[in-house]
This record gives sequence, structure tokens and C-alpha cells, in this order.
Amino acid sequence: MAREVILFASEARILTENSEKVVQVGNEDYRGVWLYLNVTAGSGTTPTLDVKLQRQEPAGDAWLDIAGAVFVQATGTTTDQLTVYPTMTAAANDVVREHIGGAFRAVATIGGTTPSFTFTLAGYLLR
Repeated sequence: MAREVILFASEARILTENSEKVVQVGNEDYRGVWLYLNVTAGSGTTPTLDVKLQRQEPAGDAWLDIAGAVFVQATGTTTDQLTVYPTMTAAANDVVREHIGGAFRAVATIGGTTPSFTFTLAGYLLR
């Protein structure tokens, strides 16, 4: 059974921020995640929104980028999806052939002059 995850609930954001980390609990054995990015508003002068995934290295607190696990840069309203799963065929900006690890998070980097983005990032953990 898939487990729903919400990394960023719908809200206007003006600063770069990290989502809460998603941790596997007990005997869960999720290997991947399917995520849907829904940007419902973007404003400012040349606003940009870059969203990437990171996993926590198992021996400490360092966060490492999951290679290729990035959404297409948003400059206004848009939708996008991304799947990270170790046995799927990779496809640029769509499917990343990686394991999500025991804990992962999203990083939303907002740029431009007085930028603001309202967006949601949510999906399902996959076994």
C-alpha cells in the first residue's frame, strides 16, 4: 500500500525553505516516491522556483542531493511530476532511477526580485 506524503502544503512562499523530512517508520520498506508539484501562483520580477530532493546520509545529519531528482524550473503557474524509484527506466525531469533512502526531504529555492510562489508538493511513497 502506498503512503501519502505532503512535503509542502499550499501556501505563498517568498523565501527558500526545506520541507520536513519524511522518515520510514518501523518495518516500512518504501523504495521510491511519486510527487506532484502544483504551482498555483507566481509573481515578482523574473521569479524562479527550483525544487529538488535530498536524502539524509545514514551515518549522520548531512543531506545529499539525489542525482537528477529535480523538477523543471517554474517561473509562473505550472504543474509537474517526478518519480524516484530504483528499478524504473530513467527519463530526464520525469523518472530518476534511485532509492529514496531512510529519510528524504524537498528543497524549494526561490529567486528573483520580490518573488512569491504559491505551491503544493505532495504524492505517494512507493514500495
